[in-house]
Amino acid sequence: MDAIMRESSFAQYIRQLGIEQGIEQGERRSLAEAILEVLEK
Repeated sequence: MDAIMRESSFAQYIRQLGIEQGIEQGERRSLAEAILEVLEK
């Protein structure tokens, strides 16, 4: 049962990769919004 509940290292890697990509996209979006705000002023 414990082996079934455990996530494989490959699945952990893929999940972490997705999280990191989401963070990067959020950072880019925030930067773009900040630049647009400065340009509007």
